[in-house]
Amino acid sequence: LCGYGGLWRAKVDAVCTMWLSTEFSNFFCLDCGKGESVHIPDADAVRRVERADPVQDESLKTISRRMSADITNADAVRRVLRPDPVKEEAVTKADSIRSMLNRQDEQAAKAEEVRGTGKVRRPKPARNVSQEDSLLSYCSVSQDVRRPPNVQLAKALRDKKADWDRIRTMATRIRDDDYSLEEFFEDCIASFPELSLFFETEGTSSRKTSSGVSGPEEYQRTMGALFTVYWLLRATGDGPAGFCCGVDKDFNPIKPQQISSADSSTAKPFSQLSVEEKRSMFFETFDWKLFDDLVTRAGCGAHDANSFERIIALLCLTAFHDIMKVHRLTPIVQSDHAPYLGFEAGVRILDHDVALSYVLEHFPQLLPSFAGLSEEQRRSVVFTQAQMAFNHGWFVQAEAPPGGMLSKFKKVLEGGACERDIDLYFLHWVTDLAGAEATPMSGAEKFVLKFPKAVLASFLWSMSFLRKLKSLSETELVEQYLEGRWATLVNEDLPADSSAIALMRLVLMAQAEDSRKVLEAFRMLDGKDQKCLIAELSRSGCKSQEFRRCPIQGGPAFLVYYSPALLQRNNGTSSALCSAMQVLCVVLRAARGLWPLSASEQGLTVTIMIGALKATALEDILCQPGGDFRSIWILQRRSATEGEVVLCRAKDLNVLILEQRAFRALDFSPPEAAIGEGGGGGVCSPEQSWTKSDMSFSSEMLTGAWRRRRLLVFTDMSTECDDEVALLWLLQALERRGAPTTLELVQGDAHVRFQWMAHVFADKFRFGGDWEVNANKTSFKAGKVKVNLYTAHSPAREQMIIDDIVKRAKVVGFECKNGGKYVEGELHGKPYEDVPGGKLDAVIVAAAIPDVNPRFFDRFTDCKCTYVVGTPGGMNCPMPSWAGILASLHKLAPLVYLTPQLTRHVRFPKSYAMTCDWNETVKKTVWDSALTCLARRPEIPNKFGNWGLILRLNVANAAFCKEWYSDVMQADISTAKQPKHLQTAVNAYVERNSGDDRELGAILDELRTINVDIDVPSGAKLTASERAQVRRAYRKALHEHVIICVMATEALLINNAQNLKVALDEGGFEALRPRCGYTNALKSLTDFFGSDDAVELLKQLPLRRLSPAYDVVGMIMADMSLEDSPELDGGLGIMMEQAHASNYSSLLTPEEQARSNHPVLQTAPQDGDAIYAAGPFG
Repeated sequence: LCGYGGLWRAKVDAVCTMWLSTEFSNFFCLDCGKGESVHIPDADAVRRVERADPVQDESLKTISRRMSADITNADAVRRVLRPDPVKEEAVTKADSIRSMLNRQDEQAAKAEEVRGTGKVRRPKPARNVSQEDSLLSYCSVSQDVRRPPNVQLAKALRDKKADWDRIRTMATRIRDDDYSLEEFFEDCIASFPELSLFFETEGTSSRKTSSGVSGPEEYQRTMGALFTVYWLLRATGDGPAGFCCGVDKDFNPIKPQQISSADSSTAKPFSQLSVEEKRSMFFETFDWKLFDDLVTRAGCGAHDANSFERIIALLCLTAFHDIMKVHRLTPIVQSDHAPYLGFEAGVRILDHDVALSYVLEHFPQLLPSFAGLSEEQRRSVVFTQAQMAFNHGWFVQAEAPPGGMLSKFKKVLEGGACERDIDLYFLHWVTDLAGAEATPMSGAEKFVLKFPKAVLASFLWSMSFLRKLKSLSETELVEQYLEGRWATLVNEDLPADSSAIALMRLVLMAQAEDSRKVLEAFRMLDGKDQKCLIAELSRSGCKSQEFRRCPIQGGPAFLVYYSPALLQRNNGTSSALCSAMQVLCVVLRAARGLWPLSASEQGLTVTIMIGALKATALEDILCQPGGDFRSIWILQRRSATEGEVVLCRAKDLNVLILEQRAFRALDFSPPEAAIGEGGGGGVCSPEQSWTKSDMSFSSEMLTGAWRRRRLLVFTDMSTECDDEVALLWLLQALERRGAPTTLELVQGDAHVRFQWMAHVFADKFRFGGDWEVNANKTSFKAGKVKVNLYTAHSPAREQMIIDDIVKRAKVVGFECKNGGKYVEGELHGKPYEDVPGGKLDAVIVAAAIPDVNPRFFDRFTDCKCTYVVGTPGGMNCPMPSWAGILASLHKLAPLVYLTPQLTRHVRFPKSYAMTCDWNETVKKTVWDSALTCLARRPEIPNKFGNWGLILRLNVANAAFCKEWYSDVMQADISTAKQPKHLQTAVNAYVERNSGDDRELGAILDELRTINVDIDVPSGAKLTASERAQVRRAYRKALHEHVIICVMATEALLINNAQNLKVALDEGGFEALRPRCGYTNALKSLTDFFGSDDAVELLKQLPLRRLSPAYDVVGMIMADMSLEDSPELDGGLGIMMEQAHASNYSSLLTPEEQARSNHPVLQTAPQDGDAIYAAGPFG
């Protein structure tokens, strides 16, 4: 039965019951008569699943037990369906399984009665923050922390403080006999505000962390690590009992059972021991001095004079060390810190260790439990997380290549690192791993129940082994370590061929009780898969270093994050391990496709995150990846050094293709010849098991519908095509979200804008096009988005708008009908007053709406925010009408001005412009705008072009040109030589645009924006000498910025090798002529011939971004308003501040301000890199 994305296995007669049930709307019948695997697994598999979530719904256990009584394996199913002479054998086997299940149920019930679920309660919820308060919090954050790398993180911890009195109490009393674990637990949840961050996933569409489990589950893991700190620091007292057996529901330690030397359990293999036998065996036979010595070496020993501060540091580190596994909290690298460990500006760091390192190094005040540490202990914590750049788990499990895990650690050791800080890291790693089972009340189950004693001892042994790195290379150390572990774990000689390194790594990754299973699984692989593992697992990731046993060159090497977890989850049988290895091969081949082999990149390591993959049952990976969503696993390249395996819906693949995102589809299906043959070269048929994911239901599936979202957008489409591009971006973003949405689109001024809209989008509106227009021509449907059309008519402006569009649009074949007025039967908008009231998600003002009645907004409710592209006095907020509209919008919801300091920095990514679904008119307009920014300097008549405007335009364009020059020439244009003929042309331009016949405008403000401060009064009439002083500063600044633009134009276009064509001269002879260039640079820097050829040259240049996407920023905010989180930017990390008085308080009366507590904010100066993580840009 296939229902709600999971594969249900049930006996055949259950089909009738399901058919009649009203609980399920659809399902598939599986024909079990042809040998498909439809069986319930062995007892261990069932027990593993039932223990995976102790608070799982009782109905799942009931269904599992009911079906386990009727189904054993595929053969048994076939025998139920068809009489079989050996039926008795199957019945006997089923009876045996039932008996084993019953015994284990009794044991589990008895243990649960003592320990409960093994979970602890969550911290008390933080104070309820009103929407207004939470929105205002951004201003508070931006005052304390410049450019927070993640707004969600900053807001979640706003006004939160660590309770340092209780933390000091913990450190002081942690070894006292009368300091109970319950007191310790209460102190922890009251002291560390970071613990609440694990619940940031609740109520969101993405509940999983990067480890593949939920945020609350990661909280349980963290509490398990804290409990382990408590137990290890009491290793000479009652700590071992709690470590091995946990505590009961009242936090009373559980005493281990006594075992005698004559007990048969002492001779049993580890896998055959019962849970209680494992606990008792560990308690009595483990050398607890190993832990006590580690605690002492880390500076936390009972007799260490400085242990108090070290224990505080260890507790704080343990509390926040895994918070970056919550994806919503991961930081975006800011420009000031880029590149950071290979991550460029604007890139979100997915690796939780690197993400935490980034925050600790550059934003220490964000984490209260870190900010309050002493300077010395902060250095120690940063050392363990950032400076070491070492993950011990990678080393002991052979998860990473030598370069990726040891190169920086080697430099630390050679630099004379503090030995105690290194051991503090190792102690932290032990406590972290001990709590990995997420059952803190049940003890350190990861060590006690999952690892044989010898495995844990080897972990501790590896810590001292790493000190050899001072004298050995990274690759030499790893090879010696692998050989030493092989000698301990495998009872046969190491192969002499090139497979040695791969086999040694696979043995450590899989951690099978019997290592021969790993070798058998490897031998079951076909030759291609074996060669893949041998090659990719034998790369060193170090320049000029190779493994002695398998010298393979080239890179980058791959660190497949969570690959050990993938193998360990399937290490029960050789066939299951074989399938897991094949999955690993598929990932490695896809990674090599995205990062081709190169000799120059041998020293590079690329991290491939497979958290989602390792958290999925193997049979679901191989057979039913996406349920009824028709999903596919893909490997997507996130950055130059990081990729991630994700489950992608089929409809999203086209988006990735159109946006030229680098990805590879992962095909886990078996070869045709291997299906049904059980082994061979195909994907093995592993023992199937019930998993929690088989019974998971999304909220959308249960409700059967999405909540329809609704946006109100004011726009003014015209020949600039900025509003058109913004609409296309928004519709694409909304379609990607998949939720039905209504877009109330209001065009300002005149009906002619709808005529232009019908013209520019004619390809989409035509019969069979992407957009379906309704019968009355006042709305259309684009996928799941319904767009209703309205007009905010402005009689005073209408004719001016008609004349302007008609004049400019002739070049693209636009013909105005009926003088720009309404034409029966064609696209048009209803009066804006017809927009229905009710709930809104957001309002976007991307056009002037001077004739809209402010009371119009009173009809709307539950609006998250209003986003205004621009500021008062600008094109979209003309005065005095804006003041009345502001009063109404302020009453409706929080308001954010998207200032030019942000919007002018957000530019179209070239990859987006090259691949997006734009028609030729829009494409030509956007590319011509980029050409204008590069080559055309504004030559504005004196009447309209004041000094301030001319300087502002050239300063903005110079910033773009400087970046474009760097993109292409890989050099800084400020260091390039300035040709004399260009200096002459620029001097002439400056002379033309700095005469006394021009007004000064806001020249003083513009000069201050570029850090040119002049000692003259603002707002007062300038004297002749003051005006001369301003003129000198203006001319100098104008020359500095214009020369950058013309130098970039000459280097990228005029001197481009392809800017030549063969033409006939006046004498009829062939000669080379430029395709594009200035007609006469001495007379005009705006008259640029050969525009079409210039655009084609631009398209071929390796530019990253083009011209500003002003109105698109408004649509980005509209899209992000639909995120299920309180922040106004949806977590993008955009800097905001309280709106200046000129934008808010000076425009409203005290009575108008008092009508609402909604904040009025504005975006602060910033580079805008965070924007590129949104929607189709992201």
